[in-house]
Amino acid sequence: MNGPSLILCTPENSQIIKNLYPLYIYDLAEFEFKKFNDSGILGQSNCMNWDQKTKSLDLWWENTDERFPYIIYDNSEPIGFCLIACPTIPYEGIDNYLVEFFIAKTSRNKGIGRLIARKAIESLAGSWTLRVLPRNNDAYTFWKNTIHGFPVILEYDEYVDSDRMICFDFMIEAKQHADGLNSQERV
Repeated sequence: MNGPSLILCTPENSQIIKNLYPLYIYDLAEFEFKKFNDSGILGQSNCMNWDQKTKSLDLWWENTDERFPYIIYDNSEPIGFCLIACPTIPYEGIDNYLVEFFIAKTSRNKGIGRLIARKAIESLAGSWTLRVLPRNNDAYTFWKNTIHGFPVILEYDEYVDSDRMICFDFMIEAKQHADGLNSQERV
């Protein structure tokens, strides 16, 4: 693998996402999870270790027609993950929900995130939603610029939901094209 790629994560390599997950939670601590529990786990849980905390991620390898866990690679090195769901509830009328998107800090600001996000979104037809923590200005700017970077935006709405999350609902023209991104399975 040369360059950025987005690979569907199988149950056999799910540990890659689980190993990256603590880095993701740590990044979110600046905006949300500010305290450690009694076991030294960041966030609001009673988990005794990271294996317990990441157990909730196992649902991504159940019902694989509706949940798509991807590993983001750069030159064969895992640098992040992208979790996409095709929700029925609570996002009625939305075809695709970008649940989580993470690029390790050492790989940010190189254009990889935008390339991967655009390709994932372009490759799945339909309407999209994603949510951003209110004080996460970098994520807000990243997603606003990424969405508005599409040549044709068919629908767009930005609002604050009942959880006080900033939501982006949008629909773009779905297409497949060669842009230097290596991909496998569904993307």
